[in-house]
Amino acid sequence: MSGPPCDKAILAVAVFGLAVAPLLVAPFTVTLLDYVGIGALVAMGLVLLTGFGGLTSFGQASLVGIGVYAPAWLRTLRKITATFQLAAGA
Repeated sequence: MSGPPCDKAILAVAVFGLAVAPLLVAPFTVTLLDYVGIGALVAMGLVLLTGFGGLTSFGQASLVGIGVYAPAWLRTLRKITATFQLAAGA
């Protein structure tokens, strides 16, 4: 990482705060923070998928679709166990 020392200190405090938060707050707040983090990851993924020009890459979307439908197909039609479904989805 490069940048001013104060940026590193702010990042260190934020990471420490997130690491200690589950010990100090209610379980509902931890769950809420989980949902916020997942939403942020989805938003960043969407930004990466659409790119800065706003063009959607359907090639990546088709790979995600195959990864979702392959385990479901294996479970419903072939009665394959969850371990093999996970491998097929990956």
